[in-house]
Amino acid sequence: MDFAAFNARGLSFLARACAALCMFALAVLSWTPGAYMIRTGVLPGQAEHFLAYLFSGCSVAAAFTKIPYARIACTLCCYAGLLEIGQFAVPGRHPALGDFSASSLGALVGIALIATIARRASHNLGLFRKSAGGHVPKNWSPAESHRQSPRSS
Repeated sequence: MDFAAFNARGLSFLARACAALCMFALAVLSWTPGAYMIRTGVLPGQAEHFLAYLFSGCSVAAAFTKIPYARIACTLCCYAGLLEIGQFAVPGRHPALGDFSASSLGALVGIALIATIARRASHNLGLFRKSAGGHVPKNWSPAESHRQSPRSS
């Protein structure tokens, strides 16, 4: 088995596990009863929402690279809305439009961050291929760069 392919599958699994963990943590933290809720004390509530969804947006966008970013954004915003509305049923909690807005904005910024990183990485790899005179195969990966090319022998 090729190490690069194995490494890519392992990273993909890790990214998806991180995304699933983020989604689970958001649900647990959103629907924890008010009596058991713990705040950071350092950040206001909406900043906590923003950061939690920023990290979640980054992890989901990085994990599911074949799904369009717009679909991921819509899904995360709907998920934020669902979790906020669900707080009607949680003792000591109440939904707030400001919390929903901070959550959605955090998710959108996280997805945009990953989209920008992916676009730049793709663009830089394209420039690398062109500067190498077209001698770099399309499926080249940095993990294989330590191998000696047939031209240098």
